[in-house]
Amino acid sequence: MNIKIEVSELVIKGEKNMKSKRKFHILPLASATLILFLMLISFTASTATAEIASPEITETRITTDGSNHYFPAVYGNRIIWEDERNGRSNIYMYDISTSQETQITTNESYQLRPDIYGDWIVWKDGNDNIYTYDLSTSTETLIPIPTTYWSVKEPLKIYGNRIVWAETPDLDNWNICMYDLSNSTYSQITGGTSSNYDRCDIYSDNIVWSDFSNGSSFVYNISTSESQFTTYGRNPAIYGDRIVLESSDIVMYNLSTSEINRITSSMGLSGISSPNIYADRIVWMDRRNGNWDIYMYDISTSQETQITTNESDQFSPAIYDDIIVWEDLRNGNRDIYMCNLSKDSTKPSHPVANFSTNVRSGYAPLSVLFTDTSQNATELNWDFGDGNSSTNRNTAHIYSVAGNYTTNLTVRNENGTDWKTAVISVLKKEEESEGNETENETKILPVVAFSTNVTSGYYPLTVLFTDTSQNATSRSWDVNNDGVEDSNGASFAYTYTSRGTYEAKLTAINANGTSSETDTITVLEVSSSEDNNESNNSDTSNNDSVSDDSTKSSDSSHSSGSSHSSSSGGGAGGSPEPAKNVASKEISQVFITNGKPVVFNFPKNATCVEYITFEAKKTAGKTTTIVEELKAKSTLVSNIPEGEVYKSFNVWVGNSGYGDSDNILNASINFKVNNAWIQENDINQSSIVLYKYDDESKKWIELPVTLTGEDGDYLYFTAETPGYYSFVITGEKEESPLSTEPTATFKGSVVNDSESAGAPESAEDAKAPGFGLISGVIYLFCMFLYRKNKTI
Repeated sequence: MNIKIEVSELVIKGEKNMKSKRKFHILPLASATLILFLMLISFTASTATAEIASPEITETRITTDGSNHYFPAVYGNRIIWEDERNGRSNIYMYDISTSQETQITTNESYQLRPDIYGDWIVWKDGNDNIYTYDLSTSTETLIPIPTTYWSVKEPLKIYGNRIVWAETPDLDNWNICMYDLSNSTYSQITGGTSSNYDRCDIYSDNIVWSDFSNGSSFVYNISTSESQFTTYGRNPAIYGDRIVLESSDIVMYNLSTSEINRITSSMGLSGISSPNIYADRIVWMDRRNGNWDIYMYDISTSQETQITTNESDQFSPAIYDDIIVWEDLRNGNRDIYMCNLSKDSTKPSHPVANFSTNVRSGYAPLSVLFTDTSQNATELNWDFGDGNSSTNRNTAHIYSVAGNYTTNLTVRNENGTDWKTAVISVLKKEEESEGNETENETKILPVVAFSTNVTSGYYPLTVLFTDTSQNATSRSWDVNNDGVEDSNGASFAYTYTSRGTYEAKLTAINANGTSSETDTITVLEVSSSEDNNESNNSDTSNNDSVSDDSTKSSDSSHSSGSSHSSSSGGGAGGSPEPAKNVASKEISQVFITNGKPVVFNFPKNATCVEYITFEAKKTAGKTTTIVEELKAKSTLVSNIPEGEVYKSFNVWVGNSGYGDSDNILNASINFKVNNAWIQENDINQSSIVLYKYDDESKKWIELPVTLTGEDGDYLYFTAETPGYYSFVITGEKEESPLSTEPTATFKGSVVNDSESAGAPESAEDAKAPGFGLISGVIYLFCMFLYRKNKTI
């Protein structure tokens, strides 16, 4: 590029002539402009080069059944998620290598927020019980954690054999807790000094969490039992020595160097949420384009990539190696989508440890054949748990002494390390006397015994069975009289869905024989008179009469037409709205105590409801509230109020009937309205109201609303309500003015005066993000020289 600059009548003779001095300053002005212009060209070229290097993205829709699916997690070739196709949430899995989908859980209660590591899947149910599922043995197990907690806070996370979560002993202080699958040990990591712990995560020996009450985050090392403050932020995720958090931007904290790096640069002007990390890649939700998209940042290349470009919303990203999964609303419901990033042939994938054995138990001396089935491993090491080890890929080992041994396989490659464990049970062999003469032998039979948390109650009744037998190597449960094994686990929960008297039978087994024991489970049906008596006497009854067990058993009872409709109990709750009319929903659980304020938060942004509050007039125990946003008007109402409808939604508190004025005081509902809807439909902001449907009068009741806040995307409102049922948010159109001033608009987004509400950038801005900055520098520099000339 040749740039010719002509300066006419340039005179530099030292005279103090004002006109000559003004001409003299033209040269540095032109030179500065040329330098900055070349900087702009260089910056634009480098940006274009970075765009060319973006990874190829192959996108795949995983779920196609038309229902809602939530919170995907991925490990290796397996994707798991929370699935509502059967009316209630169950856990499903998809194998990428075989394109096969598997239903993991079939329980009638809610199964929520799963996570996966190796062959282990972990989740919580609607009664806050924690379960695991071993894919290698197809065994579901209830984790026997202490029952002093009120509620487990989602989500649970697993790494290796360790599961971590947050729980509360008193609804005021939250603790971070851990369960070790290898030795069945429960431990409490924190002492409950915070009022609100947020999401926790685990990698190797490090557990991270954030304290929502003050915005700080912490890390705890299991090996050293030391904890430390890291930085401010919430929703932490960890991989190796890197922790990513959400503040006004996505930030990364390095445990080794204590360095903090800002990954995004929105400075809070556009929404960011839910960061996750695997190796050098960070993924998160980003609202810079007006809708929620999934973005990725590669630490090794300092390159950011927009993963999703669909105009709908995408939520809850998770990443493993080259696989990214997320929730996607493009089809009208929440589907699970996946993208596969193009692989770098020069960089092997991370190792995935796995192995199989020919036996897991037997008499000493016990010979066990270990077969390595790991992926992407360049080296491995076996630790057999008895002080011996091996580096052979497939190996046999003999256990000579009786005991339980935890065998660990560790695999590595240049990108990382992974491991898997299994417990080998070696039994003591019967001894023979000297001289080949066998003494009178007494064969040791199993001594069968088991316990239950309850033996009677109203259906649907959930009973926790726990095997306490001695000398047993295996077991078989038949708890419903049908002669078919219901479980072979050491502990499991069974739900009786109809009234009757059942003989629950446990058969304990070892090599010498079997032994059985039975117990009677009585399942009752609540009559109308019993319901009325319970409701009438509930004010004078013991406030603690609704036990944790009873709230568990009420999980399946939610139909408005059931015999429980007159009950004022809490429990797991539910919805009479047909699932086909539900666009999305969110669940929240708290413990309701008489006379105390209650807050149900809905932080997942699945619906327009932020939270609801009320004062409890009756103790209800652990209670589930469901908010469901509808596709059309509720099937429970006869009509829709006048005005432009923004959203129709239902709120169900506990069992049918609890969320009315007989049980609660000073109830309110806090919701949000999208600014884009207001602008596109020319809605008068002051006309926005909330209607509640009164089932007795069959009429809509208008609830006055108060504007409590706003941001670039939403207006936030609160409204007092006499109770909870079906709601509609409406607004009225603005009256057309005689004349209007021209207004800047941008299709599909909201443009405000500050232009800082996260509106999409133009195509030119997307190609050269620093154009505005450099143009501003040029302009200011020129103005400086011009003003300096005028003063000379």
